[in-house]
Amino acid sequence: MSQFFMKRNILSIIALGASLAAMAEVTASYPVTTYNFGAFSEESGPVSCKFPVINTGTEPLSILSARATCGCTQPSYPREAIAPGDTAYIDVTYDPQYRPGRFHKQVYIETNAAVPKARFDIEGVVIGAPRTISQRYPADFGNLKMEHPAMMLGDVLTSEFKTAYFNGYNQSADSLVIKAERTPDYLQIMPSPEIALPGEQMAIVVFIDGNKCKEYGLIEDSVKISITPGERYTIPFTLIVNEDFSKLTPEQVEKAAVATLSGESVDFGTVARNGAPVTRTFTLKNTGKETLEVRRIYSADPGVTVAYPDRKIKSGQQMEITATVDPSQQKGGILNSKVMVICNDPMHPTQTVRLVGEWK
Repeated sequence: MSQFFMKRNILSIIALGASLAAMAEVTASYPVTTYNFGAFSEESGPVSCKFPVINTGTEPLSILSARATCGCTQPSYPREAIAPGDTAYIDVTYDPQYRPGRFHKQVYIETNAAVPKARFDIEGVVIGAPRTISQRYPADFGNLKMEHPAMMLGDVLTSEFKTAYFNGYNQSADSLVIKAERTPDYLQIMPSPEIALPGEQMAIVVFIDGNKCKEYGLIEDSVKISITPGERYTIPFTLIVNEDFSKLTPEQVEKAAVATLSGESVDFGTVARNGAPVTRTFTLKNTGKETLEVRRIYSADPGVTVAYPDRKIKSGQQMEITATVDPSQQKGGILNSKVMVICNDPMHPTQTVRLVGEWK
């Protein structure tokens, strides 16, 4: 019988110890975990807020670390332990310098509590200082400031659907609604977000459908946008369209047309600066097996025009191409212009002929 009571006492002591351990658990509560600074000026400098940390347990609570997701956000915390029932504060400071627009940052802390980790969020909108806006968004489209005055869309294949992003900023005190009024068939313009709130960043998203591009090589055009209230602007863009040969088999490439030029340059000699336009010719020959199809022959130089009689050259035949230089449209001390020859030659789809000469 005595052994029975001894075992029961031991079990009671163990249960009591477990109960006391549970009662002595370190716990914490966080009554506020988010803070919104609202809209404030970058020129007003860093802003701060406090997040309370309450020791709801029966043992001292210690904050072991605090870290932010960005160097612009700096948390600080007390190093001494928090007594049961007491409250301490996590101080969080956000530096808005050179950071216009909306922000959302996180601060993570670790404690010795039973649930050791907690997260705090801060957010707001920084109204950028004029100096910062002019540096980050130098292109002026009224109340909308953009990183670049033109959209460089880069290369796109004829089979490709491409997306490009161009960042902007609403410097006004009103919301802006941006809409595309005129775009080519192969472009779609979508502002993101659709309504740019005061002091916030946005982006103009451009969708390019290479399959709808009717021209090869360099395309220089523009889109027209409207910005409420009542502002309209033209944004130029450039795009380079390349034919997609990736689906051709090795046998098809072997049998394909081959574009062969008569030379890499055409010498115009000495040209009178105030004289009449001067013309020279060069040839394009098809040394391949299939018919050579000319996609485009052109020059981006406004003082150079190019003419050619046909767009198809049979195997073994050649075509004469005429390049005309207008001296009145030329700048600089020498003639140095390029003519781009684009064909369905999968190995050499784009070739360059340089027009050279001197002015007198």
